[in-house]
Amino acid sequence: MFAAGVPNEPFVYRRRQPEKTVLYQAVSEHWPKFVAMSEQADRPVPLYVRRELEGFLDCGLLERGAVRLRCPACGFDRLIAFSCKGRLCPSCAARRMAETAANLVDDLLPDVPLRQWVQTVPVPLRSILAYDSALLSQVIGVIVKAIFAQLVVAAPRELTVPAGTRFECGALCVPQRFNSALALSPHVHLLVADGVWAIEPGATKPTFRPLPPPTKLEIAAVSWAVCERTIALLRKQGRWVDDADEAGVDRLAHRDPLLASLAQASIAGTLVFGVNAGKRAVRFFLCGSEGDP
Repeated sequence: MFAAGVPNEPFVYRRRQPEKTVLYQAVSEHWPKFVAMSEQADRPVPLYVRRELEGFLDCGLLERGAVRLRCPACGFDRLIAFSCKGRLCPSCAARRMAETAANLVDDLLPDVPLRQWVQTVPVPLRSILAYDSALLSQVIGVIVKAIFAQLVVAAPRELTVPAGTRFECGALCVPQRFNSALALSPHVHLLVADGVWAIEPGATKPTFRPLPPPTKLEIAAVSWAVCERTIALLRKQGRWVDDADEAGVDRLAHRDPLLASLAQASIAGTLVFGVNAGKRAVRFFLCGSEGDP
């Protein structure tokens, strides 16, 4: 076995040592205290959250479980620690992301130009969409339809096609629950084909036709359409922020009071427990060599 990109250089396996990372040490030290404080406050940690964190603390440790591999040629033995396969663990999450990316590139995404669209969510709606997957799926549908509509409108204007040509679009959506500061901030990343598949009258298969980049005016029109249709969707379901029946009602708080308080604290950047509960956490910023932020 040889290292990739290094001819004739043997690959040396080194066990991952999660117990030496800052994240592992922080979780290991503070997780039991957090669980105890939440129970004292009569806001127990949900079982699936406990499983995720406790699985992370077991991941990659030989004493928590391992498989023994033996080379039949030389008789060399090696122990490989079990992984948690969780979503919090950086190692397992990175492996899953790499496998997903390889599958998308090799088997799913067509060989056409792609454009990334990102739709953020205003603060009053973040906790609602973060814990209501069905509602988030509907909002994603609103976003996708608005982008597709812009492409279909632009296609006959930008392309030379016969009358009666139909246009189809394609997109891949990846919702994300947090921002760069790891605060709760659900938003949507979309890879959209930067063009349309044109189906001309009598054609047996569609042909991809690229389109020019959207103008600032077209992007603003898509954003406004998403805003209006999302508000209409929330009003229809009685979930809009000024709805008389929903004003001041936190559905998550009735089901999981701890998660509700953590969600609100994450959005506001405040602390939940301790003497500084309700206050904003201290944030540090690095400056450049010339003193520029």
